[in-house]
Amino acid sequence: MRELDFDEIVTVLETGHTVELGVVGATGVILGKSQGADERIYAVLIGDETIMLPESVLVPTGRYIDPNEVYGGESIRVQAERYPEEGAESHEVSPATCRRDLTRYFNERSIWEGCVSSRGSRLEELRAQAEVGNVDAMLELAETSEIADQGRWLLRAAQAGSEQGRGKLAQFRPNLEEAAQRGDSASQGVLGGILLAWDENPSEAAMWFAKSAESGNNEARRSLGYLHVEGIGVDQDLAKAESLFLAAAREGDAIAAHNLGVFYVEETDSSRDSLEGIGWLRVAAEAGIDEAAAKLGDVLSGMDRDEEALYWYERAGDLGNTGAMMAAGCWHRDGTGTEENRIVAVKWFLRMLEFHNFEGVHEIFQLAPRMTDSEIREGGRLADRQAEAEKIIQMCNSGAGHGSTAGP
Repeated sequence: MRELDFDEIVTVLETGHTVELGVVGATGVILGKSQGADERIYAVLIGDETIMLPESVLVPTGRYIDPNEVYGGESIRVQAERYPEEGAESHEVSPATCRRDLTRYFNERSIWEGCVSSRGSRLEELRAQAEVGNVDAMLELAETSEIADQGRWLLRAAQAGSEQGRGKLAQFRPNLEEAAQRGDSASQGVLGGILLAWDENPSEAAMWFAKSAESGNNEARRSLGYLHVEGIGVDQDLAKAESLFLAAAREGDAIAAHNLGVFYVEETDSSRDSLEGIGWLRVAAEAGIDEAAAKLGDVLSGMDRDEEALYWYERAGDLGNTGAMMAAGCWHRDGTGTEENRIVAVKWFLRMLEFHNFEGVHEIFQLAPRMTDSEIREGGRLADRQAEAEKIIQMCNSGAGHGSTAGP
């Protein structure tokens, strides 16, 4: 694992030690570091506490706070003697750390706001549009990107059905292949992705993923790991897959963290691995991977940890996972993991419409006879789907009917 930087934002994994400290899944900032006997120890600011944690429980997010924005006032330095490791040496602290201002920064605003970013607002806007399927944005991003990212966006556009994307991908591909042959790791990984997803040639894809993974490319590591799990284009090798997922996840790759979490809870039987799987799923979910949050809900539900499961279903729903929205709606309807709340159930069922999923509407029609008009309207307001809520009320009153008042 690379040495973490001052001011870098990290997430804490679930281990017996971090459970005891009460910091599982917490997000913090690196303030100090020390070389211990076995591994590096970091001083991590979590809330208003500075906690000493070994590198093995910390996962980098790839994000940093902006010190120019949040540092100020009287500096509070981490003292070397606070490190727990015997024989620790080479203590270092961030040169201008102010706990008071950092605490305010975390408590009053989103942790992602104010982070250092090299992207301009136009590129961020294009990326956001591309991520929700805007092909024109993908093509424009391809024109302004380095060679590997250019290949990624052209592949995305081609997969979305764009004739222009397919044509540009074919024209661009020799340039990508040349860069891959020269040893450019990112280009090797993207070429592997094209061979797998577009050419349906997993054997050759695996060869390029392996070349890229040898150079430390995390996208290639997790892609090759997936092939080894499934035995596609390569021999099935679960130990190799675990090693690849772990290497990428340790470097902060959120998708690899998701893959590793799923691997531990599905491909192994030990309770220790299940605990590690939950920890990695949490890391991925905190990084915004909706499938990880939904999977975490499923795993915790199977362990009868219903309140925690509902929390992660709702987190996944907020990230756009319609399956998790359905689960959250049903659980609020039935009082699983929480008190029964039909209004909140309607909210989640209606939110599924944002993603053109109408399964939740059917659930509302089943629920409507036990609700008042005002309750359905409130659910619509919470989902910002007032028009749809009114339409459902009209349809029920004209046919199926639920009445202006309703019993339990």
